[in-house]
Amino acid sequence: MAEPAVAFFYGSPVPVAELGAFDWVVVEPENLPAADLAALHQAGVEVFAYLSLGEASPVAAEAGWSLGRNDAWNSVIVDPAAEGWRARIRDRVDALWARGYRGLFLDTLDSYARALRGEDARRAALAMASLVRAILQRHPDMKLVLNRGFEILDEVGGLVSGVAAESLLFGWDPVHKR
Repeated sequence: MAEPAVAFFYGSPVPVAELGAFDWVVVEPENLPAADLAALHQAGVEVFAYLSLGEASPVAAEAGWSLGRNDAWNSVIVDPAAEGWRARIRDRVDALWARGYRGLFLDTLDSYARALRGEDARRAALAMASLVRAILQRHPDMKLVLNRGFEILDEVGGLVSGVAAESLLFGWDPVHKR
């Protein structure tokens, strides 16, 4: 495949028939029932599950993992080196693999940069890159697409299937929904 036609759909219900026209589709896995995932696979679509590696909801993050907050999204910026967080990500990836996902769209790869500077930020970038490599060590056939993550491309760029640049020129304002 030269360049895949890619669609992103984070809502619910997922419009399976419409998304069947794309090569790759990124979805929130909680919004896609198993039968719909199977229908997309049967249509030849590679389905990527959205997975945040750098942020979590306040109820999902333990205090020792926190580097700070992202108030715009009401989330906690997590330390990619925190072993508990890394274990949670490994478990989540294993669960997605078991459900039939063979692709992940990895988001919030650079969130640590909102809280860290200098050498601390460099160490966090290396930890994030090692987390991406750990996912592929567990599931070598998993396709990964990074959302941004430019700081870790030298480390993992040759291992991923794509890079998206969401909000490169304009951002989303979740408060005003624009």
